[in-house]
Amino acid sequence: SRASDLPELSAAALTAERVPRSVVAFHEANSEIAEKYREVRTRLLTSNAEYRPRIFGVSSAWPREGKTVTTANLAFSLSELRHLQVIMVDFDLRNRGLSRTFQVEDQPGVAEILRGEKSLSEVCQSLVRRNLFLVPAGQVNESSMTELMTGGRAVALAKELRERFHYGLLDTPPIDPYADVGLIGALCNSVMLVIRMNSTPEPVLQKCVK
Repeated sequence: SRASDLPELSAAALTAERVPRSVVAFHEANSEIAEKYREVRTRLLTSNAEYRPRIFGVSSAWPREGKTVTTANLAFSLSELRHLQVIMVDFDLRNRGLSRTFQVEDQPGVAEILRGEKSLSEVCQSLVRRNLFLVPAGQVNESSMTELMTGGRAVALAKELRERFHYGLLDTPPIDPYADVGLIGALCNSVMLVIRMNSTPEPVLQKCVK
């Protein structure tokens, strides 16, 4: 097992009733859409030939392009491989999309970790499967994202994620409206950009890639 010297994860488990129908990798595992997520999973696995822990940011140019539902489906797809420990982390502290998706927006999470009020082991919740976990966004209160991200605890959190899990998926804010992704991206091995077909303007997309 990984990270056996770290505190045991103690938050309550989340049941299948929390998983919305939009997570087709769980509810419609044999569907064509679920298979598309497995294709992305395969690319992530084959690009990691050394089998090292990986953290990926998942973002988009604008809101409502599908980054949160992509994060959730990709996490469920990865967790089909039971030897992998997989975690989703809601780093979109303003919109809290992952937290709302799984109905945990009232529970502590990333914000409390970054303020030093909670540990990862206290807020990390298993989700349906024994190898799949979720960290909610938590309550931002008066803290700014820049304050939370630059205190040193964000780097410590990323380090612990790599010690505990094979794959971490961080749902981030959209890139164009906010500067947060620059801070979050520094914690990741790479950032995936979700694009809404026939919707995202190419100049905006190029700006976000830069």
